[in-house]
Amino acid sequence: MTGMEKRDSLSPFPGRECICSRLHELADEEYRVFHSRLCPGTEGILGVRTPVLRQYARELLLEYGQQAAFSMYTLQPAPEGQVRLDTGDYYYEEKLLTGLLLGLWKAPAPRELEQKLVRFLPLIDNWAVCDMTCSGLKYIGKHREYFYPLLKSWLKSEETYTVRFGIVLLMDYYAEEMYLQELLSLYEQIYHEDYYVKMAAAWAYSVLLVKFYQPVFDFLKNCSLDPLTFQKTIRKACESRRISEEHKRELRLLKKKREDITGKEKG
Repeated sequence: MTGMEKRDSLSPFPGRECICSRLHELADEEYRVFHSRLCPGTEGILGVRTPVLRQYARELLLEYGQQAAFSMYTLQPAPEGQVRLDTGDYYYEEKLLTGLLLGLWKAPAPRELEQKLVRFLPLIDNWAVCDMTCSGLKYIGKHREYFYPLLKSWLKSEETYTVRFGIVLLMDYYAEEMYLQELLSLYEQIYHEDYYVKMAAAWAYSVLLVKFYQPVFDFLKNCSLDPLTFQKTIRKACESRRISEEHKRELRLLKKKREDITGKEKG
């Protein structure tokens, strides 16, 4: 039996009181104030810096093995006779820690990670937990065919961060030529009105512009994107250092033409 296997069998994963106590110890008040400004409306931010939280996730994995991700209490059903906490009852850092552990977890099979992700989704209530969790889920990139239908289905959700989660995961792990045309269409067909959904779609289009400029530019010339998503797409692309000045001028001209046409239609 290996040391890791012994830990898994002999060291039960700690309860919430223990986890929260450690998070309070790691908290930084100055960072709490700063990060709260970046996540307006997000309650329960303790102020644990992200690199520190990532290190804590690794420590949990080292101490408890793969059960650290499998047994994270926020992913478990409520004990019999008890009511499961609402998402707002968890600290921001508990939610992000859960997402980071999922990224570190070596799932035995894609189906098992899918089950955990579905349980994790209700915990996501801000862009930071969403996006930082996505960046760590490299397992999805290794099993793209399996997860593709699931991520596409999330784009049709009424829940803001379920949609954003799907958008960002597709952007992170499917921004390749074989998926390009379908991604352009999928993002265009998202009709969710939340600002954070539109910003995620704009971010995704800007990433695709970096990788496949001409076909994405041709798409933008005739797309039916709403004005905010279209404008933010151009803005994000023009802020990128990976897009040439010539292409930025072309994008700004496209934006101006669209605004002129919109103005005439309103007039």
